[in-house]
Amino acid sequence: ATVVCTVPGYVAGQAPATAQYAQGMLASARNDPDAAIAALKPLLDTLPPALTPAQLRDAVDALGRSYLTVYRYREATAVYGAALRRRFLAPDSATRAGWSQSMRLSQMLRDVLPQRVTWTRAVRCDTLRNDGARYGISASIGDAAPPVLLRVDLRAPWTLLDSATAATHGVRLLQGTTEITLADSVRVAARVGVLATLRLGPAMLFNVVVLVTDDTVPGFSSDGDSTVAMGVIGFPVLHALGQVTFTRDGHVALSSPGMFPATEVSPWRHSTAPSEMSLAL
Repeated sequence: ATVVCTVPGYVAGQAPATAQYAQGMLASARNDPDAAIAALKPLLDTLPPALTPAQLRDAVDALGRSYLTVYRYREATAVYGAALRRRFLAPDSATRAGWSQSMRLSQMLRDVLPQRVTWTRAVRCDTLRNDGARYGISASIGDAAPPVLLRVDLRAPWTLLDSATAATHGVRLLQGTTEITLADSVRVAARVGVLATLRLGPAMLFNVVVLVTDDTVPGFSSDGDSTVAMGVIGFPVLHALGQVTFTRDGHVALSSPGMFPATEVSPWRHSTAPSEMSLAL
């Protein structure tokens, strides 16, 4: 006799929908956008009945973020647009408002070239100048403009600049505005801009998307010192750099690709020195 077992959401050759959902959400949490896209996009294309509306909402959020992280702005727009058309996915106004805001932002960025990074030299834990600010970086925007102090914030989904710095450093502003939530839960309006170049020590980044806020917005200072920065370096820039080290004395250090052993695969890498913690993004 042959026993046939049917698993909800199962397709021959693929993992059951619930397992595929878990894989995609885990990949998103581990900052692996490509794996998250591979797992979650088929689920949102087919809407398997094994997944609850709450799980599908989480999948929309994770897939949209993943597309934005790898600069696939048009695909992000399509994800949020499809989710908004399926009203059962977002019955509450707060969810719909958040997706609508994300879709407008991705639409503004649809013609922006992908961000890329080059290295002037191979480095291992190259400490960056911080001008006395804990976890700050003295960064160069453009070719001739003076350096600016930016703080590193892993929680920031975008890089931020104040409007005065954007005006003096030639930031290209796009049409339209958006809203962002700062780390202290304050929601503020922001313009969307693009930096032609952003230099952080030995790393040169191109086509960096920034959100430009009013000069009076709080959040550019940090606990433990009174130095006020001109902006915040957000997660997409750190993700592009790949390997970032934070020292206990408040410095940030960079390592170029290939400068750490290939056997180290954990997304959190603690160095042998007790005064450092390295983060692979």
